[in-house]
Amino acid sequence: MYMKKTFISLLFLAFCGGQAMGQSLTSGIDKANLDTSVKPGDDFFQYAVGGWLKSHPLDEEHPMNGSFVDLSELNNERILGIIQEYSSTPQPQGTLGQKIGSLYNLAMDSDRLNREGYEPLKPYLQRVASAKSKKALELLCAEYDLQGMDVMMFSVGCGADMRDADNNLVSIGQGGLGLPNRDYYFKDDAQTVKIREAYKTMMKNLFVMTGTDANAAQKKVDAVYAIEKRIASKSYDPVKLRDVDANYHKMRYEDLLTDFPGIDWGNFFLRLGFPAFEYVDVGQPEPVHEVEKIWAETSLDDLKAYVESRVISSATSALSDDFRAEAFKYSSIMMGTQQDRPRWKRAVSTVSGSLGEAVGKLYVEKYFPEANKQRMLELVRNLQVALSQRIDGLTWMSAATKAQAKDKLQNFIVKIGYPDKWKNYDALQIDEKLYTVTKIRVA
Repeated sequence: MYMKKTFISLLFLAFCGGQAMGQSLTSGIDKANLDTSVKPGDDFFQYAVGGWLKSHPLDEEHPMNGSFVDLSELNNERILGIIQEYSSTPQPQGTLGQKIGSLYNLAMDSDRLNREGYEPLKPYLQRVASAKSKKALELLCAEYDLQGMDVMMFSVGCGADMRDADNNLVSIGQGGLGLPNRDYYFKDDAQTVKIREAYKTMMKNLFVMTGTDANAAQKKVDAVYAIEKRIASKSYDPVKLRDVDANYHKMRYEDLLTDFPGIDWGNFFLRLGFPAFEYVDVGQPEPVHEVEKIWAETSLDDLKAYVESRVISSATSALSDDFRAEAFKYSSIMMGTQQDRPRWKRAVSTVSGSLGEAVGKLYVEKYFPEANKQRMLELVRNLQVALSQRIDGLTWMSAATKAQAKDKLQNFIVKIGYPDKWKNYDALQIDEKLYTVTKIRVA
């Protein structure tokens, strides 16, 4: 079986200064980027980019460097300019301009955030503390997940069926880890141990900062880490996650209820707002089964500690500066960065993440006009014609295979730059009084 429809997303980036047509062409290799003191046979990487690395040292803010970092910084500045057109003056209530400007201003209001501390988060933590049963806590997790808080011990989503691209498929898979992947829980090299300890220290400090005394906070950290390590013990490592066959387990919804009875799937999906569906893919069954056991075997208090830790960590970037600083201490050890991003960049990221297509529409109007998109569409159509002609000329391909190849070629769904139909944000409301809650709701 072949995929009839293939999605293509093309981003064309042009920089001025290239050779004009008709002029003589020069090599695309800048010898200044090489390190010719090294023999390519001894260390080709150093030979190929050693000069560039020397002339582009890392700054304190970024864990890496390269043309894409430069491009990201350029886009940040452009997006900031667009946002500030709406944030600097009052906008009509309910308009995209008002939503963009209000969200940015909320993110930039450090005085207010520092004054509030974790006050906006208290109602969410109180609901966790007030849960009377595991069932109630489980349904609360679904509700919080719908609001943008990453509190569940597994992942849930919906996307194209890998074996039937014409249809979408509900997916359930591994998740619930505070560290990047399973290996961080089991490797014992010095750097991994350092990262693990920094993670635990951050968790304890965040618990203390939200009203838990130090001894109780340490017990919560121990409980949370024990749960995460159990999930990690059954989770797939990064190599296995790349194995398509090993991560595809499509079944009927009825079989999900039978094979994974430890989770109240019916009420869970109802709380998440899913419509009725027939099939589901459990990408990694083993960690999901482990989650069933964890909910059955772990005390309610320890489960609450886990959910509480996820609620807090989901909101650190939207709380007062001391919460952000605590999270950055861990991040700096994990990523190697020495300086946090300035507030304006974090605010731009919040707006872009929450109102991405709204900002994108304004961006392309200014920097990628319709004529540019049409030019690229014409280029792709010309490529399709050329590829079709090459298929016709192949001697090793049968007529039937050529027909299938050309059918696939002609059914490409071409996506250039931005969508033909933009997302509608009319129903989105920005509460100008509660940034922390606003950020959770629209993330």
